Amino acid sequence: MMLLLSKRIFLNGPASEGSNLEETAFLFQHLDCSRIFAGDEKFIADIVRKGRTVISDFNTTEISDCSDIRRRYFFPRGPLSDEEKQFPIAFAINVYQDYNYIELALSAMYSPQNQYCYHIDAKSDPLFKNRMKRLSECFPNVHISPEAYSVDSRGFNTTRAFLACFRQLLAANAAWKYALTLQVHDFPLHTNLELVRILNKLQGSNDVELREWKHPMPKWMSWDFVDLNILPNSNLFRGKEALNISKGSVATSLSRAFVEFAVTSIDSTVLLKQLDSFTIADEIFFATINHNLALNPPGGYPGKCLLKGTQLLKPWISRFAIWEGYKIKCRSKQWRHTVCLLGMEDLSTLSNRKELFANKFFPTFDFGAAQCMHELLFNRTYLPQQYPSQVDLTYYENLASVKYLQWRAGASQGEQYNCSYCSDCLH
Repeated sequence: MMLLLSKRIFLNGPASEGSNLEETAFLFQHLDCSRIFAGDEKFIADIVRKGRTVISDFNTTEISDCSDIRRRYFFPRGPLSDEEKQFPIAFAINVYQDYNYIELALSAMYSPQNQYCYHIDAKSDPLFKNRMKRLSECFPNVHISPEAYSVDSRGFNTTRAFLACFRQLLAANAAWKYALTLQVHDFPLHTNLELVRILNKLQGSNDVELREWKHPMPKWMSWDFVDLNILPNSNLFRGKEALNISKGSVATSLSRAFVEFAVTSIDSTVLLKQLDSFTIADEIFFATINHNLALNPPGGYPGKCLLKGTQLLKPWISRFAIWEGYKIKCRSKQWRHTVCLLGMEDLSTLSNRKELFANKFFPTFDFGAAQCMHELLFNRTYLPQQYPSQVDLTYYENLASVKYLQWRAGASQGEQYNCSYCSDCLH
């Protein structure tokens, strides 16, 4: 059963057209989120001692109708600003369970001009699939990928699932500017307006993590462009030029031009089949395509700018996560696959992060943490005078990927790019 909301406010303008304004809520009555974000350790410890708020898909077998969904959370009927109207965003999201959490996360990042595509794991429970189908029927900009792959924790079929959503998003009648790749337990750290302003600063560059691939390659595998048939309609490659393998997170922010390139110009068949041999296949595809400039990927970045043996990495903003061994403390002290499960103890860390999304929020561990993030974003969206934006846009316009595209636009023929790095990167 979903928890009740309280503290209702009224909206004016396009967001409220056709809405029942009394359905709008901005506080969860069972949580004092302001004290949690302030890092009140005694208050948080008392909540944890009494028991965290948790929720499971198995609490109910009902499939909500659209009015129930809109009663639980506010979904604006129109763009909240001209700025957002002119810059729609697309989201490709791989999911497999936790419907109630997905509904909360969608409401936290929902705008009617955006496009949302969910790929549902082929192994998912039938009830979950039916609830997701009903959710998509309630919103014309929420889509379910007609292609359903069986995805696993080692990354098998993750990239195919994203590419399936890309095809769905490109087929939608919408001029979205960027596509973000997400997984089920990601949650936004910024309002839609903040996301628009940040992505605008990328100026067409892609935000894709760049890390060194350190694993040995089977000798029978060929990474030559010709053998991979990776650009079948191009005559760029005549010799034995090979693909340089990179790795990076599955969480990316990709320009529309790159998405179109990945779907319509790249033939990923052979490459993905070879990547199936690796346990982290999902971390290779986008990082490799984006950082092999021989392919001429729109918004790409030179893979040579990975300095081996150094901690000075290319800054990356698409996702925040606390891994074991990071200098940032996992205050919940709970882990899954060496990644921190974010709880109420971690919210003071999250409230002003520069990344776009955070992972992992588990509703069966601490649903209240996600509810408080939802409340914070709601307040920053609809009560900006009381909850002003904390985003420093100068950080994003100085990212290495943005600087590279600026250099490339004015570079003379044969000029070599001098790789630049962040001395205090986010990760």
